Amino acid sequence: MNQKNLWLGLLVFTTLNVVTAFFTELYNDEAYYWAYSRFLDWGYFDHPPVIALFIKIGYAIIPNELGVRLLPLLSISVALWLIFKMAGTGDTRLFLLLLFSTFPFFLFGFTALPDSPMLFSVALFFWTYQQFIKNESWQWTIILAVVMAFMLYTKYMGVLIILFTLASNLSLLKRKWFWIASIIGALLFLPHLYWQYANNFPSVQYHLVDRSAKAYNYSFTLEYIGAQLFFYGPFVGVFLYWAAFRITTTDLFEKALKYAVGGTLVFFLISSFKGRVEVNWTLGMLVPLMVLALRYFKEQTPARFVLERIAWFSIALITLVRIHVIYPLGNFENDRAKDFHGHKEFAEAVLKEAGGLPIVAERYQTASNLWFYTGRPVPVLNLNTRFSQYDLWQFDSTFVNKPAIYVNRMLPQNTPVKGVLGVAKIDSFPNFKFLDMTVAIENDNPVIKVNWNKPPRFYDFVSRYPVIVQIGFNNRDGITVFTQQLQLKPSQVIETIPIDVPATLKNSLETAQITLKTNDLGVIRKFQVIKIKP
Repeated sequence: MNQKNLWLGLLVFTTLNVVTAFFTELYNDEAYYWAYSRFLDWGYFDHPPVIALFIKIGYAIIPNELGVRLLPLLSISVALWLIFKMAGTGDTRLFLLLLFSTFPFFLFGFTALPDSPMLFSVALFFWTYQQFIKNESWQWTIILAVVMAFMLYTKYMGVLIILFTLASNLSLLKRKWFWIASIIGALLFLPHLYWQYANNFPSVQYHLVDRSAKAYNYSFTLEYIGAQLFFYGPFVGVFLYWAAFRITTTDLFEKALKYAVGGTLVFFLISSFKGRVEVNWTLGMLVPLMVLALRYFKEQTPARFVLERIAWFSIALITLVRIHVIYPLGNFENDRAKDFHGHKEFAEAVLKEAGGLPIVAERYQTASNLWFYTGRPVPVLNLNTRFSQYDLWQFDSTFVNKPAIYVNRMLPQNTPVKGVLGVAKIDSFPNFKFLDMTVAIENDNPVIKVNWNKPPRFYDFVSRYPVIVQIGFNNRDGITVFTQQLQLKPSQVIETIPIDVPATLKNSLETAQITLKTNDLGVIRKFQVIKIKP
């Protein structure tokens, strides 16, 4: 198959993604990243800033769902072209079969998620590295530096790609051009590092601490292994892995690709022992997987014969899924295609119930979709849900003590709106983010320290509806051995409240967990587990 068929195949792929993007509504996380783009910055709570920049540009061109997805969508098509160029086999037939039969290219080909620009940046990095090791010049050094920084600005997965590439070619440590590229790349990444410092490293805290499970469960590892087998297919993934581990590397470039695949799999296998690994976290290795597969299967072997036939089953299944995502073919239980529909209707229903009052949501996903489809900024009141970029923005502080409509899934007085979500009127919007609490040992006795670190007007709700604080003390095995509840009302800026713990338990206390509750809202905040013994 000739070059014309390559461009035709990429055009068909891109057109299918444009159609899918146009006829579907934003997935919750897409709306969240669209909210990022309203306030461009050097970083965000969950991710670096490239996804926000891509969305900002696309939405300025086309102010709808397609505009939100435009640049991520196009970046996947460019990444695929780079993959074909890096493979260097000219085998258009095999390339197009793998393209249309690999599920991640469908999913991230039309959605505005950080994974799309990340795949583009990884492809750009390996293509640049391929040129750099052939011609170490100042031109390629500058390009490599910019590309490395860009990759880090798309997703933190870029760190692993760089490290595994370096591990495959340690002689780079003796090359001045590599050191120059690394230093320039690090300097270009400094604005993001300063943003992390200025905001108390929220991404580090979230990714390395908050997402860790309290205890290991073997299901974490089993789910990781099973998901990796099927995600890069569903049927051709096994062939991609087979090619990556069976191919005999002939140069430093192939060696880097192989290290990236193996290193990524091992890194996240180890990560599964500290918590659940999301299936897309390994996505950066899809670029080297594709290049290695195109090179390994370039000859007409029995394995390729089987691969080509099985690929058609994947293509048929993915085509069916694409049609179902655009135009649902039925009402199935746990159907993720529903995530791409119904948000406009939901927003209209919430607006009707709000009757002009400010809207507040329980989770960042709900808030973001309501913001996009109502055109009104919607803050978040965390009820036992994780923190997000909304907690850094804190624009919900303008609603404190004002009546609001609260969109949530747990209050008994809710008016049903969609599924488990309902709305309830709050007479006075509370804000508990400005209440800092910790547990310490003073004179061999545990105390709780409370810092009411904002003016009294922020705590009007707490003054009228006391906060119930529950402190659970755990032993070294993480087992709760003692709990105590007390009610809080703001009295002075900093309070120290003694906790009456039985003398027989004092020496066994290792950590403490503070939970805030109200009678009307239930659990409103959980603090990080606090280590009370050095």
